[in-house]
Amino acid sequence: MQRMKYHFESIEGVFIMNREILFRGKHDPRYGTGWCYGVPYTDHEDDCIMATHNSKMVVIEGTVGQYTGLTDKNGVKIFEGDIIKGKGKQVYVVEYNENIAGFSTKGFGVLSRPAMNSGTMNFYEVIGNIHDDPELMGGDENNVRISEDKRNQKCK
Repeated sequence: MQRMKYHFESIEGVFIMNREILFRGKHDPRYGTGWCYGVPYTDHEDDCIMATHNSKMVVIEGTVGQYTGLTDKNGVKIFEGDIIKGKGKQVYVVEYNENIAGFSTKGFGVLSRPAMNSGTMNFYEVIGNIHDDPELMGGDENNVRISEDKRNQKCK
């Protein structure tokens, strides 16, 4: 697990922001199975690599997602690409939104959706992700497009 500390200086003093910087990606099937966690980069052979403090693993580029810094009602870390559900039947996909420079949720056929903050996420739970459980999003064409867009994303 990678933890980064940021120090900011101002006239009043030094501020320290503790935030966990963590990514996950699915192992390239040539080298293993399951998810690995760390920091992604592209190597000289154009493979997407997930680096941890003591190892490097090849992952599938389009499966790499960042940890949002939030947990669900069960204490499970919420990552970009996760599918979350509240008390009702509606499910949402967690995605990075460039317009707000942060994470948001995308629901299908709904006008409102939960905000991504610690208070709201206490009422939701991670039920899967777009890579392992695409059927949880239903049969809507938008759901398929999200999965394909995410799968074609380059390693960062």
